[in-house]
Order: sequence, then C-alpha cells, then structure tokens
Amino acid sequence: MKKSTTALGNVEPEFYSTREAAEKLGLSLGTVQKMVETGALNAWKTAGGHRRVIASSVTSYMNARESSTRSIRNPHLSILVVEDDAELQNLYSVMV
Repeated sequence: MKKSTTALGNVEPEFYSTREAAEKLGLSLGTVQKMVETGALNAWKTAGGHRRVIASSVTSYMNARESSTRSIRNPHLSILVVEDDAELQNLYSVMV
C-alpha cells in the first residue's frame, strides 16, 4: 500500500487492497470486489489482476454510510409476518 503524509504529519494510504478495504469498511471481501466492479468504489486493476481501491473512495463511502445512518428518523425495527394459522400468529407475537 502506497502512503502519503498529510499536513498534520499523519501517514495515510493512497489506496487499499480489496482485503484492506473490506476490513476498513467492515464488509466481506466479495462485497468489496462487487462494489469495485459496479463502480460503488473507485479502483483499478494491477497488471496482475489485483484490485486497488482508492483510499478517498473508501473514506467517502464510510462518510456517506455514517450520514445515512444518522438520518434515520425512526430507529425502531418493523417486522411483517404473514401467517394464516391463528395459533402460529399468537406464538410469533409472543416470541417477537
């Protein structure tokens, strides 16, 4: 991973491998690979076929995900269960 130095002297990478990006994002390797292929993350492939994800793209994705999580107005979970058996309806209602 190539690194750059910020104005504050912090060393930050310019790009990540897909495995590093997956760890940083808390996602699976396969998910990050699909995100690269669909363009959700900016990246390129090396001559050997390895993906390199641009660090600023990972940061932007994390910031967008964080802001969308904060914008949820009603954090309560809603569940819809479709069941025609009255006894099972009662059981599910008690369990949930």
